[in-house]
Amino acid sequence: MSANRQIQHYLDLSKELIGNAQLILEVPLVVAKTQDHYLIDCNGKKYLDFISGACTQNLGFNQRVQELSSGFPFPYAPGLIQLEYAKKLLSLYKSTYKCKLTFGVCGSEGIDAAIKYSRAYTKRKKIVSFYGDYHGTTFGSCTLTTMPGRMSKSFSPMVPECYAIPFVNENDDESKVLSTIGELLALDPSTIAGFVFESVQGDMGMLPCHKLLMQKLKELSHEYGFLLIADEIQLAYFRTGPFFSFENYEGLNPDLIVMGKNLGGGIPLSAVIGKSEILDSLNPGEHDFTLAGNSEACTRGLDNLNEILRLKESGEIDALATLMRERLDRLCSLYPALISKVTGKYLAYGLWLKSFKKFSKAQDTAAFMVKRCFDLGLYTQRLSSSWLRLEPFLNMSQTELNQGFDIIEKALEEAYKYAQS
Repeated sequence: MSANRQIQHYLDLSKELIGNAQLILEVPLVVAKTQDHYLIDCNGKKYLDFISGACTQNLGFNQRVQELSSGFPFPYAPGLIQLEYAKKLLSLYKSTYKCKLTFGVCGSEGIDAAIKYSRAYTKRKKIVSFYGDYHGTTFGSCTLTTMPGRMSKSFSPMVPECYAIPFVNENDDESKVLSTIGELLALDPSTIAGFVFESVQGDMGMLPCHKLLMQKLKELSHEYGFLLIADEIQLAYFRTGPFFSFENYEGLNPDLIVMGKNLGGGIPLSAVIGKSEILDSLNPGEHDFTLAGNSEACTRGLDNLNEILRLKESGEIDALATLMRERLDRLCSLYPALISKVTGKYLAYGLWLKSFKKFSKAQDTAAFMVKRCFDLGLYTQRLSSSWLRLEPFLNMSQTELNQGFDIIEKALEEAYKYAQS
């Protein structure tokens, strides 16, 4: 392939894979790597950068520590690693329509991007989420965060035209679903731009959404034209079984998917995946520059994703999930006086505790457990509530998983004895 044809190939690929807001193709440049003060294209040609990477690299592109990549991208041209990672991520969404994506800085900012896309595409203003959701800490995402105690919102006013309706988990009665749908209808769905949801409400206790509620949301989205936006920041990557947690709901194809956390392989990174026409609803530069996903995070993230896919294909993740469920069931059978229920799926669970004798409140039991587990060498959380957050590493050995549950079991034994003493 000639040099010019190779450049054009990657420029065409950019237009195919990347949303319009992150395409500023003033000159035919595709950055393969950077070095010192130069941009190096996919043909090896060097360009002296006279804008310092839009002042994101004021001392040049050299990094003090170079492990996997050449650092931050040049913000006015696609990078090969971003294109490679975008292609891989898009291949994992089994959508019924053509998709693109845009990268970003973190999950919270990805939610903000989804708000932008929803309003730009639908020409409407209202954004709706569930009560109890946690979506992030930037202005848009924390406006949608309604988890009790998480956001004081002392810095209000918040982003306008954002609303919340009650969440209904999988164990609730169907009558609650009908009530929630009634509240959504009261907002006039024809004026709603987007509905942001966690299919498993993570920080409220790993609570899967009621299947009927998901079905109704899908139907109303089709009927009234508002976008369904899946927050997969915490629970993608097979955490609940399938790659995306919303895939637990048959036939659900969100218009937008927001990813973050693990996406950068340890470095903050986000992505918004969605219908091509939605991702092209913002103009070039309206969600770009330092928001466009840095090369090191993309390199690490792609390497991380490939390893997770290998673990899934080998059956190691499935085996770990089976063992985890067995250990949870054992805890429930041993300590019914302390454990009220287990919620969640696969490798994302909430272990709910209850009051017992000296523990006058369930939160007291949980607080004891978190501290005692920590003393014994295990870190978990209770998020100011009465449940323990249990989300082990996807590549944890079965030996390590058993060690963790041995500690939880010992802490439960001590809690039981203490409560009765």
